[in-house]
Amino acid sequence: MSSSPYPLGLRTLVVDADPMMLAIISALLEDAGFESFETAHDGSAALERLADHPFELMICDLNMPGMDGIRLMSRLASLAALPAVVLLSGEDPRVLDVSRQFAEAKGLTILGVLPKPVDHDALMAVLRQYRPAAPQPVASA
Repeated sequence: MSSSPYPLGLRTLVVDADPMMLAIISALLEDAGFESFETAHDGSAALERLADHPFELMICDLNMPGMDGIRLMSRLASLAALPAVVLLSGEDPRVLDVSRQFAEAKGLTILGVLPKPVDHDALMAVLRQYRPAAPQPVASA
């Protein structure tokens, strides 16, 4: 794709326990022109990557063994640099809605909540909503 609607350097983290879903979402991101993304197989691995360096965007499944997406979002809210989040799940739509409300109550920016299996067009529409955070003005001394 010659011109991507996404910032070329947008650091993205994909979190899902299913290796097939990680591969599918990674392929969708590559096709969309994303150049900088990593994957994590659970919430703990995601927190380790987030501690190493900030990500602007995180695509996260809700249903994972160990630290699930809800607990990950709770821990994520305490970080200094918060990525915008896209939530994924095969759960009932009411679970998705409650998860969105929980994340927003924690101060997270939720770009969208998508059911699994992930629909290419729906994911791309949600990702186009990403807007970088405005730079903070530097106080003069």
